[in-house]
Amino acid sequence: MIHLTKAPTIQVKYEEKIADGQPATPSTVVLLKQKYVKEELNGSLIVTNTKNEPVTVIIELRIHGDMSKYSLPPKNDTVQHGKNVANKLHSIRWDIPLDPQQRQEINYRRLFLRL
Repeated sequence: MIHLTKAPTIQVKYEEKIADGQPATPSTVVLLKQKYVKEELNGSLIVTNTKNEPVTVIIELRIHGDMSKYSLPPKNDTVQHGKNVANKLHSIRWDIPLDPQQRQEINYRRLFLRL
């Protein structure tokens, strides 16, 4: 989940898609007698400063799964593990300084186990 504060001069686009090249028959994992399907997702965050002055945009993202391949390393990535949880919970934060009219894209990969 991503929380966005209203800021009409800052544009944010968030998208996740199933990664290309996944097998026709997805791999599965059994945890605590539950069968999970492994999904590999590509995520993208695009932040644009439409103001005429520099700003620092703080993005906080709470997301389940195994995160990797950040195009821009986060300032913080706190991971919570639960006994009976198939996916880790990441609390991720980026502090992004943007000049006027500047755009910054952040890409990542996420491995997610779904029932």
